[in-house]
Amino acid sequence: MNHSKINSMNTSSSKPQLRPGSLRNLLRMSDRKRLLVEGPDDVIAFKILLKTLYGNHDVSVHSAETIKLEDVEEFSDTHEMEAGFGNRQKVKKMCKIVNSLNINNESYKGQLVGFIDREYDGFDLLNGIADNIRGHKVLQDIKLIWSRGHSLENYYFDFIIILEAFDGYSEFFDIALPLFERHFEDTIRLACAAALAGKTVNRFEVIRRTIDWEILRITDTRLELDTDIWKHSLESFKGIDSSMVYSIIAAFEEWQTKIASCNFQTLRWLCHGHVGFTFMIELYTRCVFEACADMKEEDQKNAVNRVRSFGSNAKQNDCLKSWSRNSKNDAVSYPKEVFQMLNVE
Repeated sequence: MNHSKINSMNTSSSKPQLRPGSLRNLLRMSDRKRLLVEGPDDVIAFKILLKTLYGNHDVSVHSAETIKLEDVEEFSDTHEMEAGFGNRQKVKKMCKIVNSLNINNESYKGQLVGFIDREYDGFDLLNGIADNIRGHKVLQDIKLIWSRGHSLENYYFDFIIILEAFDGYSEFFDIALPLFERHFEDTIRLACAAALAGKTVNRFEVIRRTIDWEILRITDTRLELDTDIWKHSLESFKGIDSSMVYSIIAAFEEWQTKIASCNFQTLRWLCHGHVGFTFMIELYTRCVFEACADMKEEDQKNAVNRVRSFGSNAKQNDCLKSWSRNSKNDAVSYPKEVFQMLNVE
């Protein structure tokens, strides 16, 4: 490591770069603890969570997005570079560097804590479906914590959170709610199978962007995904040919069979966070539509359009606020290990 490259943080820039050298200077100049997360949305989430849980605190939250790849020192593994080095890898690398840092007999261990998305790590998808971690993975030596599930959104897959967050999106909330609750677990199962199909063909974004409330069908006993309608949606997606459409549908049906006997708690954490959240939104929209079944078609459309007028970002923000409030009462799962490692009181 080249210790001569210790630069001060550029506060005059409109978007200062949080480089390893400047971070070391920052750590030396302040007793504040640093939490490093992957992206700006994670920064917002942890700032809200910290404020809700602890009020005033001495934790500063930073995004790995502000770290330039060329400024991350000590790359000795060329395969690591070839495999792709995104924000998740930056957080892991920075935690390793800072928590092993010792300059002039001054240790920086514990002054930087990292939090990353678990993604599919630690899930066994080959020998049945199993969660081999069943909690937050804590790497004490480098001060790094993995999310409990695939990503931050998985914490929102709790009916308590959704119930509180989605109230106000429709005047038919009370009528739609029992139907939504009945199929809450069903939609996570569908989302999990669809996301795993996306993983199989490496097309997560295609899956997320082709899911719509009209694809979901509610029967007397269960929630179903209409693959005929989904097929048409996939066929109209730019860059997706008929062969890929067939592969996606086939993979979805295969994963549906594989996860059929898997318990909900495992699937809740396994499900791709972004895909799962999209399914939640579309299920709620479908339930509002069903709640208006006896109304004129125009009134049904207006009810659906009102729900859709609250965009995905607004719904995520409402879930985030609900999550933080319920975390304060220990009513829902949240990464308390992060705050324990930061010694926040």
